[in-house]
Amino acid sequence: MNIKKINNINFLGLKFLGELSRSGKLSKDNYYKRRFDRDEFLSNNDIKIISYIDKNISKDISIFEPGSGYSQVPLALSILGYKVFALEVREDRYKGSLYFKDKFSKTYGPLNNLEIAMGRYPKDAPKYNLINTNNFASTFNRENEESILNSFRSFHYCILDARLFGFKRSDEDVVLLVSKLKEMGFLYEKCFDDFYIIRNT
Repeated sequence: MNIKKINNINFLGLKFLGELSRSGKLSKDNYYKRRFDRDEFLSNNDIKIISYIDKNISKDISIFEPGSGYSQVPLALSILGYKVFALEVREDRYKGSLYFKDKFSKTYGPLNNLEIAMGRYPKDAPKYNLINTNNFASTFNRENEESILNSFRSFHYCILDARLFGFKRSDEDVVLLVSKLKEMGFLYEKCFDDFYIIRNT
């Protein structure tokens, strides 16, 4: 695995996050300010997802992340050689993603395998092989849980963050969600912690 490269991406990302913070252009909700204060561009879960994909998913598989924020996971995966599409609904985070892509391109060269767009899932989703739903919590997803889960059938694979799908779930809620996947006919297996990879039967 590319642990050294992943750690370097985290180090550079934190440096760029600091520059963005000092410029006063961080997203207004303080989510990334808290990350900066914790000295993390990539969270522990981000690193686990990147490492899991790097170890288990072929470079032939295209990867899509909705609600990508500053696109830290898509950026890292593109640097590792994957074709990635990042979709973000908020304009400030979308612009932040473009900033980070430009910054990382100065170190790693043009990241032509990474596309970043502003839009809403599922309406603006590309036809990619794998969808990564990391921290995919929102009122819309909570209120439309079944239709969002059904939308994952459009992809060959889905990496599902069961703890933070729709809302921050208790242990009991995670168990209920996994049971629902079974009822809906999905095949699934645990990747790590509360992350599952799922596909149609």
